[in-house]
Amino acid sequence: MFAIGCVALVAICVFVAVVTIVILAILGPQIGTVFSRVTNGLANP
Repeated sequence: MFAIGCVALVAICVFVAVVTIVILAILGPQIGTVFSRVTNGLANP
């Protein structure tokens, strides 16, 4: 029974990691653009 719980926990962790990577891959360029705008705004008030 303990092994089944461990396998389920590992499966959930892998699923969360894959979803996070997919979201970052999709939103990565947009996040970079926002970050660049913020840093440029702070550098040139």
